[in-house]
This record gives sequence, C-alpha cells and structure tokens, in this order.
Amino acid sequence: MPEFDVVLEHVYKTFPGDVHAVIDFSVEIERGEFVAMLGPSGCGKTTTLRMIGGLEETTQGKIFIKGQDVTDLPPSRRDTSMMFQNFALFPHRTVSQNVEFSLKMQGIDPAIRRERVKEMVEMVGLTSLADRKPHDLSGGQQQRVAIARALAMDPKIMLFDEPTSALDPEMIKEVLDVMIDLAKRDITMIVVTHEMGFAKEVCDRVILFDEGHLIEENTPDEFFDNPQHDRTKLSLEQIL
Repeated sequence: MPEFDVVLEHVYKTFPGDVHAVIDFSVEIERGEFVAMLGPSGCGKTTTLRMIGGLEETTQGKIFIKGQDVTDLPPSRRDTSMMFQNFALFPHRTVSQNVEFSLKMQGIDPAIRRERVKEMVEMVGLTSLADRKPHDLSGGQQQRVAIARALAMDPKIMLFDEPTSALDPEMIKEVLDVMIDLAKRDITMIVVTHEMGFAKEVCDRVILFDEGHLIEENTPDEFFDNPQHDRTKLSLEQIL
C-alpha cells in the first residue's frame, strides 16, 4: 500500500452568490510525489490548493494530511507551506534574515536557526548573496529566497501557486531549476502552474481542472501525448 501524504475526499467549495468553484473533487497524493494542477483561469485549481493549505474552508468534504483529518485545522497545524505568486519578503531584512524569520518566531534555538538558514540558502544557490536585501536581488533570486523561507520550517507538503507568474521570462528557469532539485529530495509538492513544459518534464502526475471539475489525471506523457477526454484536448488548447 502506498503512503498518502494528501487525500481529498469529495471536496466542494461554493462561494457567496452560489458560485461553485470546486465540485466533488477527490484525489490521493503519495509521499514524495510531485503533482501539477493545470486548467484555464478560474477553473478551481488555486482554490483547491488553498483548501489543502487551510487558507480556504471547504464547503463539503474531507482533507487528510499524512492520515490526519485536517479539514477544520488552521494552516499552522497542517504541516504544509505555501508559496504565493508574490514574494512577500521583508525589504529591510537580508536574505538570511528573511529565511530565519519564521524559525525565530517559533522560538527555535539560535544555533539551530543559523545552521538551518545556512542549509536552506545554500540549497537555493544564494550563499554568496546571503547578506543582501531584496532590492539588490533579481525577481528570480527573490523567489528563491521565498522558497528557502518556506522550506526552513521543514514542511512535509510544499504548495506552489503559480511560482513563476510574476517573473520575467529569463528568470523563470532559475526558479524552476530549484523546484527540479526539490523534486529529487522526496518532498511532496503540489504546484498550480501554466508552465506546460515543466509539468511534462518534471512532475509525476498532472491533474486538469475545468469549471470546478476534475477532468483528467494521468502521467505527464499520457496526459500531453494521449489525452483521454475531448474536454482535456479543448482545455489544453486554451492553456497552451
């Protein structure tokens, strides 16, 4: 039996005005799996990601993380970390200080903090820039700082919401390269993205949303080269 890090059972999300954002969504994500969520804008993929992270409440259904029912738990008790489209770095803090911030708020011993920060900054390739502040970094470098900060708390599940959408094209690759490296480290990751090449080459599984429904889930090769549903083909035309 595989070990599932994330399980969603018949999850719905309805917003005021009877807007059905997510409709009867179920999925099982194995430990260490890298899953891409695709679909046209407004299809429900980001809402689903936010429900997994606890930033949106479910209207109906259950969410389990590592076997625990977290449906009604706040984000701080879910063992997840979410990366947003904007970097949200502290402008007056250095790279190292930004990465350290959450550890410091948790009251972690200074010596342990220093070692953890050093490890995370090195992981994202910013050791030589550790003392710089965000305004001295490129957009890609700032996003890498945000990734290091999210990883510093050692989450079991990493959630990425369009991590490259705010970047110039030439900066996208450096962020994707960091995520490729993370994929080799047995971290369970779920990414909402429009980067089709990245999803095909790096992810273990692709999930397609359309109008709040799961349309298809498959391996990247099968999904892109041999889609099983007409709606998949139509949706791919919209997002490619």
